[in-house]
Amino acid sequence: MILPAYNEEDTLARAVGDIDRGLRARDTPFEIVVVENGSTDGTGRLLAELEADVASVRSITLPDPDYGAALRAGILGARGGVWAIFNVDYYDLAFLDAALARLPGEPGGHGAAAGRAADADLVLATKRGRGAHDGRGWFRRAATGTFTRLAHLLLGIRAADTHGMKVGAAEALRPVVDACTCPADLFDTELVARAERAGMHVVEIPVTVTETRPARTSLARRVPRTLVGLVRLRRTLDRERTGDKVRLT
Repeated sequence: MILPAYNEEDTLARAVGDIDRGLRARDTPFEIVVVENGSTDGTGRLLAELEADVASVRSITLPDPDYGAALRAGILGARGGVWAIFNVDYYDLAFLDAALARLPGEPGGHGAAAGRAADADLVLATKRGRGAHDGRGWFRRAATGTFTRLAHLLLGIRAADTHGMKVGAAEALRPVVDACTCPADLFDTELVARAERAGMHVVEIPVTVTETRPARTSLARRVPRTLVGLVRLRRTLDRERTGDKVRLT
């Protein structure tokens, strides 16, 4: 379990407690990798206390606030055969159960028990489409919709929602994660884009999302850098694809 944390002094202990109790009840080996990145409040101190008190918690500390770098460090530092990304304000163990049912080779025959094919490499929680409910404010919903349309247009992504909870097969996705270079808000999108381009099976499961606190970074700051980042990512992926064609010929 990978849990990025930036200025989460007020919420981190509750999230870790909920996740730890829920996973213990499932009787399967796990660790909670909390990646603290550049916090200016008491998150670092609190994380040290949690690591000392909660056996499942392991910390990674990064010097600068960077959500994408935190996710990458957590994925590459995780020790299990499956990793899951939750957020301190957005976690759902029912989604985790459903996602594990889609990954081949999981203990207990999750896929067969759920009546679904265990065929996914990467499972995404989607806030959009049939069966999903996005309870956030209208502006954030609109921003998500606009971003998704741009990602489809510029990157050819098929997934309806690239941000949020994810569960992945660690070994299969390691080359994809290694290739990702986008920081901040675009790591999730680059991960999905590269997984799809590599021919991996990306599955989406609809979820319900509610807003439990304001976003840590304002949309006014995120939108311009995200637009620039999408264009740069498109150019990077195009150059790589052109290079592959040249090598093949």
